[in-house]
Amino acid sequence: MSDDFLLTGALTHGELTNKETWIEHAFHGFDCKSYSIDSIKVRVYGNTALLNLWWRQVATINGKDWSGNSLLTDVWVEKNGEWQVVGRATTPLAQK
Repeated sequence: MSDDFLLTGALTHGELTNKETWIEHAFHGFDCKSYSIDSIKVRVYGNTALLNLWWRQVATINGKDWSGNSLLTDVWVEKNGEWQVVGRATTPLAQK
């Protein structure tokens, strides 16, 4: 994860979450019971890659249900010979 990582997601109101805040939330209050990846698509353009991932989880954040299906879109950049995620957006998907 790049030091300049930014996330926008379903639990925000348009604000961006930086690396430090994302890590804090991931390790405090997040309880994931199950997680599965349904599909993944990766496209590489030189030293940049775009990843689309369809996933589902059963989880809570600070006791509030955060289960469901989502689309995750990542932007990865090769920096100093290592691939690092620099941006992420998550979008909840309607149940079928």
